[in-house]
Amino acid sequence: MVSTMTPRTGSVPGGSPIAGTGTGIIQCSNVSGVDDLLCDTFPVIIEYLANKLYLIRPSFQNTGAMRINMSGLGLQGWKKPDASDWLAGEASPNLEYLIKDNGLGNFITITPSF
Repeated sequence: MVSTMTPRTGSVPGGSPIAGTGTGIIQCSNVSGVDDLLCDTFPVIIEYLANKLYLIRPSFQNTGAMRINMSGLGLQGWKKPDASDWLAGEASPNLEYLIKDNGLGNFITITPSF
């Protein structure tokens, strides 16, 4: 993604391009599965990136530890805020969860929505 910063000097705007991946939250959609979740992402991701944020809503209540496969990139663990595994029935399809890729093969829950 490229943005521009526009300093205002007089009446003529100018701009300098800024390159970067951005810090937006990626939306997970078409979520399926119970403990091994599959989902599509928007915008589409082509790799997992440390510290990237995602918003996901499980389709079903979990029956144990959970993992997520986003956009076919492979399964990564999905952990609670204290980095422990989810226990049966703890993840709700009635809530969206903000999660972060820790760069070590797991998504860590930051917070559920209430």
